[in-house]
Formats: sequence, structure tokens, C-alpha cells
Amino acid sequence: MTFVKNELKMFKRILSPELPEGFESQKQDKEVVDAEDEKQESSVREGALKITLHFLRKMNQKELADTLEKSSLLYQ
Repeated sequence: MTFVKNELKMFKRILSPELPEGFESQKQDKEVVDAEDEKQESSVREGALKITLHFLRKMNQKELADTLEKSSLLYQ
């Protein structure tokens, strides 16, 4: 659950007006983990992203959803 909360906080930083700063600080926070943990985190991250994008679009926040989606491609 903590991992999902951290992912949502990262999405919030990405969507903040200071996009480059938020994205750079997020990249610096990323830890090196073993292959299995990385696989599980990637799966959870993808799920959290899909859910967040779905809710943003349902809330008619297409621009924010697009920004998050594009930024997440850089993050991967």
C-alpha cells in the first residue's frame, strides 16, 4: 500500500506546475532493486497509472491525463 501511495505522490509531482523539478526529484528518489522486486513494482506502477489516468479522464481532465501519460513514458 505504501508503494501505491508513493506512486500517487509521484504522479502529483509530475502534474505540478514545476514539472521538470518534480520529475527530476522523482528520478533521484528511485532505488536500485533486484529483478523480482522491479517486476512487481513495475506491475503495480502500471496499474496505479492506468487507474489514475482513468479517473482523470472521467473527471474531464484530459489535459492532465495526457501530461501524466507522456511523463510516465519518460519515467520508464
